Amino acid sequence: VSASALPGSNLMTPRMIKAPCSSCLRHTRHHILHAVDKSTDEDGDDRYLMLECAGCETISLANFYEGDI
Repeated sequence: VSASALPGSNLMTPRMIKAPCSSCLRHTRHHILHAVDKSTDEDGDDRYLMLECAGCETISLANFYEGDI
């Protein structure tokens, strides 16, 4: 996953990241459709992204822990 696309995202403009696609069976470019940050505890946060593959248009949900991004 391209970490540079995640922090401080402004979803008013289309954002893209590289992520694995379960339909294409490889890493592809994905449109970030929606992002939600959730504070899990004092150790970190989770970020949930709704993604759409730019190739096959499959919708998926990705979860990143603060240490991943």
